[in-house]
Amino acid sequence: MAISSNLKRARQRQECRRKLAEHIKCQLGLDIAPENVRLRPRHDDKYQWKVAEPLRGLFRTKDLSSGTTGEFQKICTALEVGNIEAVVPTGTEDKPLPEDKYHALLTHDSDNLEKLERERQNDRLEFDQYRETAQQEMRDAELKWHAERQALQEQALEYKTERDRHQARLRSMGEIISPILTSLNRHLSELLDLQHQE
Repeated sequence: MAISSNLKRARQRQECRRKLAEHIKCQLGLDIAPENVRLRPRHDDKYQWKVAEPLRGLFRTKDLSSGTTGEFQKICTALEVGNIEAVVPTGTEDKPLPEDKYHALLTHDSDNLEKLERERQNDRLEFDQYRETAQQEMRDAELKWHAERQALQEQALEYKTERDRHQARLRSMGEIISPILTSLNRHLSELLDLQHQE
């Protein structure tokens, strides 16, 4: 069954988010919803990433919302082999933000929420399309199965009808042949009796 590349990417992204969230829970005891996990944590997030050199560029420049299927797979593999580790942020003591940075942060959060909502709607649309396709294929398969079953039943009925016809013909031939055989046996017996008398 064919799956669109967008749906495949959405699934891989969700799987990547889930594994990152589970890793944070295991390492730091923090319960973070998968959809809230970031490759580039904000200053108020209670985790950071300790990443091996080959993946640092990815964590510095990418968001999960814009990642590719290949990048999600790299992250999952790196988690399994220990090349990515969630750690407690350094220098995270609470400090008041300057006014301009505070407003910038609010704007950034708003943009992120809108992006997440768009992603959620796109994922939902892709999932609905996939489900509709799967349901249609199941209906087609069921119709095909019923058609094949009907054809087999018709063939079985034809075979039974043909068998009954042959059996009836054999019975009819038996009814014809049996008196002839009886008559032949009687005449043969008479001939043998005559030969004995002579």
